[in-house]
Amino acid sequence: MLTTKKSGVISCIVGSGLFMLSCSVLAAGAKDSCIEQFAQTSYDAAFTSCSAIAAKDPDAAFIMARLYLMGSAGKPDLGKSVEWLQRATDLGHAEAAYNLGIAYQYGQSVNKDLTRARDAYQRAIAGNNAKAMRNLALMYEIGNGVKQDAASAFQLYLQSAGLGLSDSQLKTAVMLLQGTGVVADPVQGRYWLEKAAESGDADAQLQLAMLLAEIDFMASLGWYEKSAEQDNPYAMHNLALIYFQGEYLPQDTELALAYARSSVRLGHRPSDDIVQAIVMEQKAAGQSLAAHTPAAQSAANNTAKWQGDETVARLPDGWIMEQAAERYVIQLNNGQHENGIQKYIHKHDLSGPVHYYRTRRIAGIFYVLVYGEYDTVRAAKQALQELPPAVQKDHWIRSVAKLQDVYRQP
Repeated sequence: MLTTKKSGVISCIVGSGLFMLSCSVLAAGAKDSCIEQFAQTSYDAAFTSCSAIAAKDPDAAFIMARLYLMGSAGKPDLGKSVEWLQRATDLGHAEAAYNLGIAYQYGQSVNKDLTRARDAYQRAIAGNNAKAMRNLALMYEIGNGVKQDAASAFQLYLQSAGLGLSDSQLKTAVMLLQGTGVVADPVQGRYWLEKAAESGDADAQLQLAMLLAEIDFMASLGWYEKSAEQDNPYAMHNLALIYFQGEYLPQDTELALAYARSSVRLGHRPSDDIVQAIVMEQKAAGQSLAAHTPAAQSAANNTAKWQGDETVARLPDGWIMEQAAERYVIQLNNGQHENGIQKYIHKHDLSGPVHYYRTRRIAGIFYVLVYGEYDTVRAAKQALQELPPAVQKDHWIRSVAKLQDVYRQP
């Protein structure tokens, strides 16, 4: 009996064309079972179905990589996962190549190798993978493993932006507005900024609001509000200024105070100047403020007494990329000031599986404070009971996959 491969289906060639057809159908059925069982979280069955065809089928090979990463065949085996990522990449699977690039870029179960990371991203790009375009663009932008080349970075960001990746749309916009790697073009810059903002990117919404501030104030206000709804502290800070100053809208100190306090809570310490200014204005007017209740003052005093001794060490860069994408963490806080994260930990006397790491955003370096790691959202919600009531109010359950997607190497 001879075998051939055609369109991803193994065919058996014998004396009968009818038998050849039935063999193809069986192979196709095995692939369908592999994909369907994995989609239905029947991981043991998927492991059996996929392993039978994974050596020659890119989708099955990629599923095997994910199964080994999840530990569905026992404990997680990152080495095996990378082996199957390599096999799937060799068979032409673009998403596998993208993940293989991440493994080599951050040294996940393989020796860190930026040349192999670049090559894997290029193979993924050949399959039109927008995330690989973005990652390789960043390598060129900062000269990480390749010669720094802003023009190449821009072209990759632009290509990724055209495929709908919002953070690439934002980078494309910024480079066009600043003339980095390309001739400055404000019209095209605004076009890509609007695309990113409309896609829901909070940083793009903030940048667009700032761009429109002197052109179309009400449109600017709307984008500030959309960004603030996604907990962007800079948008909250600017909204606090708008409502406190009352230059374009009637002054609303209560709303300004609410925005400023939320901005401070998210780690943007300059907003505390607005809080203090409003408090002083209201105090002078004889108003009673919640910020001056004994309980609030005691909390402030306790925070002020802390001298900044670190109780939790920052995790190494790239830590979040080494975690299982299928899991969840409880995000407690984030901000641009590492000392502010330490103060938050001390103020609430946090202990146990509390960690923080840093990432890079368009506004600069940010620190992200997370607690625990869980298999399901339900498990994360149950773990909330371990935390102080004040911390429970501000939590945000996030998938590791999402945090990995927005992670940028500092």
